[in-house]
Amino acid sequence: MDPVRRCELRRVTTANRSGCLAIAKCWRGIFVKIPDLYFNIQLLICEPRRIASRLGFDCTPRGSFVGLEINGRKVSFAENVFYEFDGR
Repeated sequence: MDPVRRCELRRVTTANRSGCLAIAKCWRGIFVKIPDLYFNIQLLICEPRRIASRLGFDCTPRGSFVGLEINGRKVSFAENVFYEFDGR
């Protein structure tokens, strides 16, 4: 499904652009560079107005990735993400 249609956020700012279209454009570029990208939720914590998660990744980026020439080799990494909602 198109990420623009799935987006229900009211306001998100990404690289000086706001909203769902900015998010969709950003993610489309990422999926072109990393076609096998999959989000493995390793930990998910929710409380009112906040969500925290540890996301694990095993993927094969095309070209460079975080400044390294990967060129289709498999990489594994994890990241922690935090979201806070303002209630609007």
